Amino acid sequence: MTTLTEQIDPVGPMPDVAQLLVGAFAWKADPDVLTLVADDDLADPHLATVLAAIRSMVSADRTVTPQLVLDELARRGAHRAAMQELITATTSGAAVGAVREYAAAVVAASLRRQIESGGAALTSAADEAAEADLPRIASTIAQRCVSTADRLTQLRGETQ
Repeated sequence: MTTLTEQIDPVGPMPDVAQLLVGAFAWKADPDVLTLVADDDLADPHLATVLAAIRSMVSADRTVTPQLVLDELARRGAHRAAMQELITATTSGAAVGAVREYAAAVVAASLRRQIESGGAALTSAADEAAEADLPRIASTIAQRCVSTADRLTQLRGETQ
């Protein structure tokens, strides 16, 4: 079977990179890349639900195809919006051969969101948290950002 390495025109509007990532996983779930993408790396909770279903199927060594993922979402009682996100992702024109690059883009965006929300949390904590809690709050935020940056480095094949 030939692996699609170039994106084709989507059905509908131009997808974002998270939709392309989930679309690529729905057609060919790469377990090595999947382990480096957290469900909450996706900003859209419905798309994250689809990713979680794919992850569960891969972990259970089940076949992953768009129709089987749709069935898994129905079995879990997923919100209709998650099912629509799957349809959008699978018709996005994603190039399954670019899954690592899609994943890196998604994790990079997640890292930036974490830095932004961590900064807001630290600003709020500086005004409202007990002094004894400040180091723990700062450490927790920093550890999460470093963990995400490490996953991004692995996805990009860069040295740490």
